[in-house]
Amino acid sequence: MPSLSIHFVVGTLLLTTFVSCGLLGIWVGLSKWHWFIRSLVVVAVFLPLTLVPAYEPLLVLLIQVLVCAVGSNTYIVFTDVWGNSKSISGETGKPLLFLMRCSIADILLSMALAAILLFLFVRINKEELVHDWPNYLLTGFMVGSVVLASTWASHSQVRRVFRSLVVLLVATLASASLAYFNEWTEYITYNSFLEDSLNWPNVSSSNWTLVWVPIVIGLAFLIVVALWLLQKSRAYLVPGCGHVWEETSRQFTNRAFGFCFLLLVGSIVSAPVVTCWKLLNPQEMIQIQPPEPNGFESLVAAGQMFDSRILNTAVAPASTKQLAAEVEKYADAYECVSKGLSQDFANPRWYSQDSFAETQAACINAFSSFRNISYALSMKCDLARRESRYEDAATNAMMNLKLGVSIAKQGVLTDYLTGTAIEDTGRWDLFSVVGKLEPTRYQELVDELIAIQSNRDTLDEIVSRDRAWCENADGWQGHVFEYLWDIAGGYWVRENLHETIHPRYVTEARLLLLELALHAYRAKHAEFPRHLSELVPDFIPRVFEDPFSRKEEPFIYGRSDDGYTIYSLGQNRQDDGGVGQDETANGFTDWNTGDLRLELLYDE
Repeated sequence: MPSLSIHFVVGTLLLTTFVSCGLLGIWVGLSKWHWFIRSLVVVAVFLPLTLVPAYEPLLVLLIQVLVCAVGSNTYIVFTDVWGNSKSISGETGKPLLFLMRCSIADILLSMALAAILLFLFVRINKEELVHDWPNYLLTGFMVGSVVLASTWASHSQVRRVFRSLVVLLVATLASASLAYFNEWTEYITYNSFLEDSLNWPNVSSSNWTLVWVPIVIGLAFLIVVALWLLQKSRAYLVPGCGHVWEETSRQFTNRAFGFCFLLLVGSIVSAPVVTCWKLLNPQEMIQIQPPEPNGFESLVAAGQMFDSRILNTAVAPASTKQLAAEVEKYADAYECVSKGLSQDFANPRWYSQDSFAETQAACINAFSSFRNISYALSMKCDLARRESRYEDAATNAMMNLKLGVSIAKQGVLTDYLTGTAIEDTGRWDLFSVVGKLEPTRYQELVDELIAIQSNRDTLDEIVSRDRAWCENADGWQGHVFEYLWDIAGGYWVRENLHETIHPRYVTEARLLLLELALHAYRAKHAEFPRHLSELVPDFIPRVFEDPFSRKEEPFIYGRSDDGYTIYSLGQNRQDDGGVGQDETANGFTDWNTGDLRLELLYDE
């Protein structure tokens, strides 16, 4: 399980990013620097996002900065005009009429700034984003409003309780508006994290205040604290301001406030800065050179030839005769499958497509072909069992196993999961004929299984390719999600893969190999061995350890008068005496109970 909730991590990132941009907007509105310099600073801050490109957050943050800058400047100007207040820095703001004047130099500088912004917005203004503009405007405006309310609360002379209530009210209204109206924020918090990762129940948009209220209120609180510390520490940050240097206690206080302020700003800015740096540095996309001819393409074409509803198990055959006729009808397709499995194999789809959608569609079509092949091979195996041709049944089962291993070759996590599902079909078919084969066939199958497993890509290789592909092909969203999952303790799919899914598949593969090796031993010695170590080295190269054993011990094996028993501890990692897994109320296997035994797992 992740050490942190991904909800907490993404909330922290959003909050710190909004706070950073809010403080930047306040500085733009209140600073005495020339307006062109301030504009260049804003452009420089957001320039890295144009390189990612992260269009959606860039637009939101630009709007937020604009709202904060215009709002804070307008507030200071009008309070100066009416003579009711001074600026946060303690200096009188510029008269309203002076702010409205401009010179030829200002016009020329505006043209230069317009040219810079034009370059940015040419990249941002995508047709597919046009319909989302109201969402960006809403998010930027609402969060900017929270920043402005916090700015007012940090230096207003109004009673503290009243100021707190105003900020709380503004933050609540803003978060409720974001939750109810904004599809973009709902996509980030719900589709990408809560639904897929936390398994939250379905929540309507009107209830998303549960997500945004704490985020936006926390944002308001941080801004109030930051601005309050800024006020308290300005005597330290701007030497010569006030008389704090004359009193040691006040000097210490201002230094402490100054240090706290710098520490707060650093902690707030660090999250978005590091995230932006991560976005600019994705893992290098793995390049492969597909073999020629490529078994992957051959099998995709072969799978499209199986358009039989019987062989795809959509309709059960009425009789063995009907099944035999259907298998004979697709003899050419089976021959193409055999030819494809004999070729070198690499999945080029993940590396050859420019569009994520096109890549995904191409791979879904390929998986559909592999599914057709797997079902067709399993039905051919079923026919051989019905006709007592167990050698042929074993051959077709081995083809399914090889197909499953080949699919994951040079592939990503989706290929691995598809391949292991197909392998499971092949293992079931092969186990169904154990004890019915010719004595000499068992050792041949053991050798074939060892060769097939040695050709498998390691799980670390598959996960590394999957991570690199996700960071590059799925846009900035895919990359930032990967980074946030790292902070949260690991992507739950990959963590579950390492802890349960992969060990279970390895366990089933090793148990099947040992089953065959035990029968090969009996074919030679007329009895089963007393210990698994007696299989080494004539039948297997080593005694395989149980992946679910805490101390890497071998599988539990015992010989009896009528045969033997061999099993794994299973996911609960304890010996239950060979008792199989329980079933849940909805009929699925509860993998956290009992031991893993093939004769129980594959019980027909």
